[in-house]
Amino acid sequence: MKITIIQMSSKVPIIIENDYKFRSECSVDTDRFVELFKDYIISIERKSDPDFPDEDVEFSSLKSLDEIRLVMKEIEDGHVMLESLNYADEYTGDRYYDEE
Repeated sequence: MKITIIQMSSKVPIIIENDYKFRSECSVDTDRFVELFKDYIISIERKSDPDFPDEDVEFSSLKSLDEIRLVMKEIEDGHVMLESLNYADEYTGDRYYDEE
């Protein structure tokens, strides 16, 4: 897991930026996630194969995995994103069905 720690002074709280990755069933699902989570995304990269509708998405955020999962649970048919979400360096593309 890549973590960036920023501390401006001893009176400023530490900010932790994490890199995450997930797979979406299609670009529309990714669009829905981005719309709901846009204020918390620091950077995002979307990759797709023209022969398949799914996308691999990598993004950075200050939010935790649990906070991101709460947002993904609100997305209709967003189960692939929810089940594949992980830290970018631990991401396999596999779906974890017990996340719902």
